[in-house]
Amino acid sequence: ITPATAGVTFALIYMTGANDHGITALDYSTGYAQVVNKAKNAGFVGRVFVPKYSILTGSADSGVTTGQANLIDNVTYFFGGDLDALPNSPNRQVDNTHFTATGQANIASAIYAAMHASGSPF
Repeated sequence: ITPATAGVTFALIYMTGANDHGITALDYSTGYAQVVNKAKNAGFVGRVFVPKYSILTGSADSGVTTGQANLIDNVTYFFGGDLDALPNSPNRQVDNTHFTATGQANIASAIYAAMHASGSPF
């Protein structure tokens, strides 16, 4: 399967943020873009979905979420769903960071909805 194969669409969803608390928005978005650029340099062609994802021990981080929002340009980077909006219970384990099986199903639904909301080809 290649990007040139009819009916094939590649997407990258890079979920990071929970362990980045205290980072500046600029440092977050710069680091995120560096990872994406490595994928592109390796031949990735497709959309990059950036979920809003920063909850660590029950608390969100504004530097992370601002960095995530600043990446979204609806050309290469697209909104990947608001995972921080999922309530801790029943979506996160007792550490209020890691997702439960229910949370994993709910983040899959949130990402799927965001991908389809981004427009064709999804």
